[in-house]
Amino acid sequence: MDRFARAGLIRRLREPAVVAAQLGSALDGPSLPGLAGHLRPGVARPSTEVAAQGLTPAGPPGARYLGDDLDEEPSEELSEELSVPVDRGPLPSGPVEAGELPAGLLAATVHEGGYDGVEAACRSLGRWTDDQGRVLDGPAEELHLVAPGAGVPAHAHRTEIAWPVRGQG
Repeated sequence: MDRFARAGLIRRLREPAVVAAQLGSALDGPSLPGLAGHLRPGVARPSTEVAAQGLTPAGPPGARYLGDDLDEEPSEELSEELSVPVDRGPLPSGPVEAGELPAGLLAATVHEGGYDGVEAACRSLGRWTDDQGRVLDGPAEELHLVAPGAGVPAHAHRTEIAWPVRGQG
């Protein structure tokens, strides 16, 4: 893992692909800071199912955004995929299914605090990606290192924002 101290950015490789318990849902056109209200109740759902199936989490819960460009106000529904990396594939159960977080190069930064400030972190990551001659190569991701939840104040949240990237061309 390379750390770019000046900008607080990380370049990391996810290798190999990670098995995950995933739960898909749709967000009705929220702005990026507006995601917090939706994520608080949703973040725990895959973790609850993982525990019910006796699986062991292999990392923090996260989300992938499968729709519009998050840099702008979404004009339509934005699909998200909540997930928890696990030690083995989960059994399909209700809305939870087996999935995979693909291997690849990620440009990432860690945002500390509530979602009201996450947009600045995303913009910084976008500038760094452009400056490095990288282009997006998949949906934006988050890892909830300290997740929203009951009793967790917004200033304590730690969210890794990661974008799969590749070189231009």
